[in-house]
Amino acid sequence: MRLPTQENCDPEDPKEAYQWAFVCLPFYGTTPLIVQPEARAEWSELFWDLGFRHHPELQTKKIRPPWRGQQHALNPSMQVVGIDEPDTEPISIPDPAEYTVHEQEVMLERLRQLGRIGDRPTAAEGAEVVGPQFNPADHSVSFVLGYLMNASPGERRRVIATEMTGKRRDGIMRRYPGV
Repeated sequence: MRLPTQENCDPEDPKEAYQWAFVCLPFYGTTPLIVQPEARAEWSELFWDLGFRHHPELQTKKIRPPWRGQQHALNPSMQVVGIDEPDTEPISIPDPAEYTVHEQEVMLERLRQLGRIGDRPTAAEGAEVVGPQFNPADHSVSFVLGYLMNASPGERRRVIATEMTGKRRDGIMRRYPGV
């Protein structure tokens, strides 16, 4: 369902004519009254049947659609402003395919810092395991803890799971609870 705006609502269709006016109704403080799309259509038709008609020449306010984020009535950047206030330029999302490899790496690092994507996988995580896997049961608690400090997150989870289904030594389990 598209966001109803004054420009995309058919002024001759009773079910659409006034929907744009019901997307940013003031309610309490800065919280708008959210009207369901089905109700907006019914209200529009009701206002039409009651004889209401829009007179653009008398309009003193307008609804500024969201300038950032998703285009729907729940986006809080939508505002009622004076008719002469300029609209804000919408934010365009860049296409990472147009970036150089270096720029893509910078963006990936920034997304990691923001917590939007996980840590960069290490070479060990992406490579095939050559030789036998580390078995914590074959080593002392202190050796296993030392190994886990330098292990990748995936390897750490695997070793802890192996320990949990094996010896379940307190020295390891207390150090890595809930892994």
